[in-house]
Amino acid sequence: DTILKTVDEERGGWGGGARFPMPPRLLFLLDQEEVETIAHTLDAMDRGGIHDHLGGGFHRYAVDPDWEIPHFEKMLYDNAQLAGVYLKAWALTGVTRWLTVAGMTLEHLCDDLARADGLLASSISADDPEGEGTYYTWTPDELEQVLGTPLGRAVAQAYSVSPSGNHEGRSVLVRTGDPGVLSVARSRMRAARKKRPAPERDDKAVVAWNAFAAAAFALAGRLLDEQRYLSTAQTIVRRLLDEPLGRVVGGDAPAVLSDFAALIDALFELHAADGDPRWLIEAVELGQQLCQRFQSADGRLVHGAIDATGLPEPRSQWVDHAEPAASAAGLLALQKLHALGVDVDVDFQPIIADGRRALAENPEMGPGFLRALRNEQRPMMTTIITGSPPLWEAARRIWRPRSLLIVTDSSPALAERFPTLRGKGPGRAWICEGTSCRLPIRSPQRLIEVLR
Repeated sequence: DTILKTVDEERGGWGGGARFPMPPRLLFLLDQEEVETIAHTLDAMDRGGIHDHLGGGFHRYAVDPDWEIPHFEKMLYDNAQLAGVYLKAWALTGVTRWLTVAGMTLEHLCDDLARADGLLASSISADDPEGEGTYYTWTPDELEQVLGTPLGRAVAQAYSVSPSGNHEGRSVLVRTGDPGVLSVARSRMRAARKKRPAPERDDKAVVAWNAFAAAAFALAGRLLDEQRYLSTAQTIVRRLLDEPLGRVVGGDAPAVLSDFAALIDALFELHAADGDPRWLIEAVELGQQLCQRFQSADGRLVHGAIDATGLPEPRSQWVDHAEPAASAAGLLALQKLHALGVDVDVDFQPIIADGRRALAENPEMGPGFLRALRNEQRPMMTTIITGSPPLWEAARRIWRPRSLLIVTDSSPALAERFPTLRGKGPGRAWICEGTSCRLPIRSPQRLIEVLR
């Protein structure tokens, strides 16, 4: 309720000054199907200078309440999560502009952050060899030189490029007119921009941030039936699983709770996209490790490993900022495993009690915990497809909040690991909440009607 009441209904977002995207809040409101509440925020971010209208993706934050002038750093964690937000908002509403934004954001990850090993770099610096923002900004003369006079002036008018500029004599692109104008000019403008001295890239591959991206690519591959996105998600996840799990791939820092939680979430998204049972089995193993390494003696989920030596006592972490709070993300991951009947060695009650205490102190900053709390009050929906490609094809094109999509061949080996799958005959779709399942569905059209 506090998160709903504090939305800026005029400008979008939260607060009175600088504007941060805050993906965990947006995801919480999507879970509540409060799309109208966040529509203004999604549109304002899309129009504003925080959005890179040429290269796709979003800068870290806007320094003003109108989303106009960004701090020019671009972070993987923001863009991976925002791609998922815009995809899910499109899936619920059919607003094509939001799908376009999601696609551009994913293309930014592929074009600008991809490393040679298939993982994604962590960020692009705000520092610019020719002055902060020079790489991204324009003057009317530059537009006319690149595009010619008629199109250059049309882009300037549609994207607020003026002689005086809005940032140190140059103009951040802010859409005030028809986006179709830029679609005609984009390829030439991007080619011209790439000739400028570019900001530096931080090539570290952070596990949690790559997992955020894998989840977004998997969801896009599933909803859009786009093999290229699905292959990208598979590559990222395989690389993460092939390495000893640390905070940074190839680094020495041990993995933290948020790394495990994000990777479990990505595994569920990837299974829903390609149906491979391997990802579910890997999720179970990670969930068991999560409980062993990050559940303290008093039952809390803590951010650092409890067996780490020479470090301060690990603490739980419930306050969401640009990234999900680790304890909330861990709880959500365990709830997904619990929905499949997996016996993870965890007592949920002390975790919930710890989250309630944190929420009482700061009710606006706990959207991740609120998502988990709702799952405790009402189990998430699980759609189980047993050995029927037509039913799976119908289900995988639909996204619903608080839901899992599971594909199984009804084999005893898989059912042994996942008790929720037991007793489900082949060629059917089962829709369950907790241990309660509706009568099975055999018709793809009927399944679509129920899921929508």
